[in-house]
Amino acid sequence: MIVIPSGRHPHEILLMAVFVLAGVAGLIAPRRFSGQTLQALPHSTLLLFYGVLAAGGLLALVGVFLPGLRGPTVEMYGLTLLAVVLIGYGAAVWWAFGARGFFFALITIGIGAANVWRAAQINASIAAARRTLRALGDAP
Repeated sequence: MIVIPSGRHPHEILLMAVFVLAGVAGLIAPRRFSGQTLQALPHSTLLLFYGVLAAGGLLALVGVFLPGLRGPTVEMYGLTLLAVVLIGYGAAVWWAFGARGFFFALITIGIGAANVWRAAQINASIAAARRTLRALGDAP
């Protein structure tokens, strides 16, 4: 039996749920729920930001609960989407506000980096599982 460590940790599930909620709220009322950095974006870019936030969180959440290799793969894609948007947002805050935005940027970039780390773990686990399946003659 091949086991890929699950992302079913309360910490990760809650963070992904928060991203889904924030993304949906931002899609419904983007100007109402946006800080200064996001307010400076064109409306279509702002909607794209919130859409990617919601989609990434939802994909990661769904992936956590899907069985087989499909679940971790879906989770990895969601985490990767979130990493791109979070690291980009953190960098934009840092660039726009300098030292005043450092704390918020650090947290945002840190969460994005944690998503990259987890996605890399999932990718390595999937690769190991596929190598094992090939060796056993059951490769997908």
